[in-house]
Amino acid sequence: MYFVIVGAGKISFALIQLLLDHDHEVVLVEKDIERCQQIADDFDIIAISDDATKEKVLEQANVKGCDALIALTDSDEVNLIVGMMAKEKGAKKVAVRLAKTTYDKTILTKMGIDLSIHPEVAAAMYIEEILLKPVLIDLAFLSTGEAELEEILVTKSSEYYGKKIKQINTDDERIIAVYEGKKLKYPKDDCVLKENDKILVLVNRSQEEE
Repeated sequence: MYFVIVGAGKISFALIQLLLDHDHEVVLVEKDIERCQQIADDFDIIAISDDATKEKVLEQANVKGCDALIALTDSDEVNLIVGMMAKEKGAKKVAVRLAKTTYDKTILTKMGIDLSIHPEVAAAMYIEEILLKPVLIDLAFLSTGEAELEEILVTKSSEYYGKKIKQINTDDERIIAVYEGKKLKYPKDDCVLKENDKILVLVNRSQEEE
């Protein structure tokens, strides 16, 4: 299947990894040149550094031929505009990230939006999909805004280097996924972190601020 993703945040990063792992084709559209280049380098995919609200950019991304467009920028307005334009151009399915939860579903449907994703729900779905394990109880703080996900590169000078997962996990900090290169895995307690591992860490924000 062919997917177009707009916006290069953490959820986009994880979603691209998932789609590629299942042998789907992915094209990214992201205004920020550095983010765009990072994704292109990390995943070896086509990444277009431009404004997705421009008709020519969506045409360049071949939205007309995509199975789904997922707009994940930080702007509700941009996501809605891109979603509406994509559906008009022939995208089979359109999903958009929305910060507000008060949009009328009937209006969204008329705009061509098939699925609205709210940040906390997106994070939960993302974690559930990549781990395929019942860890959502451990992530309850996400829905209240009291915790956040951080992606950290392990270096030899890092506090995480050479440690086992069970030596790191506490009530205020929990490693929920480890990237070894482009391979993503659920970390067992005896997993030892190596140089250049990327880890996804759930951090209690209230503890961080103290």
